[in-house]
Amino acid sequence: MANNVFQKIGNTFMDLLCPDKVTCLLCSKEIKSGYLCAECESKVKRNIKNRCERCSRPTVSVEDNLCEQCKRQATVNFDKVVAPFIYEGTALGLIRALKYQDRRDIVDYFAPYMEKEYQSLPKTDIIIPVPMHKAKYLDRLYSQSEELCNALCERIDRKARVDLVSKIKDTGTQTVLNYEKRQENVKSSFRVLDKKEIKDKSVLIIDDVFTTGATVNELARVLKKAGASKVYALCACIANYKV
Repeated sequence: MANNVFQKIGNTFMDLLCPDKVTCLLCSKEIKSGYLCAECESKVKRNIKNRCERCSRPTVSVEDNLCEQCKRQATVNFDKVVAPFIYEGTALGLIRALKYQDRRDIVDYFAPYMEKEYQSLPKTDIIIPVPMHKAKYLDRLYSQSEELCNALCERIDRKARVDLVSKIKDTGTQTVLNYEKRQENVKSSFRVLDKKEIKDKSVLIIDDVFTTGATVNELARVLKKAGASKVYALCACIANYKV
């Protein structure tokens, strides 16, 4: 009898250390392994075909080198943007959970895909997350861009620099704003804290979603004004172009 009791206690202890149950990151359905259940996995849209050569947004056909937004926008401040997922379906749900539900474990799903995209970019000197305004940080207590940046840097053995740029203007949510309004909203919202560290360096910006590109474009402008030679961006997701 005593042996059975000790065995049960031992099994319970091992279950706590090595739980067999794994649940889907999005819907919490029990799965045998991995991050997503079959249904949620089927709704993942990878960004693998017909990419814009500038921002990696999906294009209409193989012959198109630029997406519709880049065709309308003659010049940008960033040199290139890459992203492994389309901001729809499961990826959209994961990003929203990461941003608004304190689901920081979700970065583990995005990190290996972002690492692969990182390997496609030229080597950079500095890696920075898009900074969050202190008011929003105090409200949320974490930055989703910083969490993604740290997860990526851990995989590639690099150090994220969170001390070089700050966000000095609280832009609020930009979800309902179009490109022109987003451009105006983020104007002059970033400040380089150490120009000597930026001068003549290539910089990689990490963010969660590239929607209209206004945030990345403005941050790239500020970085280049401070002397950065090149500015690239790597995001977890990219949104399809909408007029």
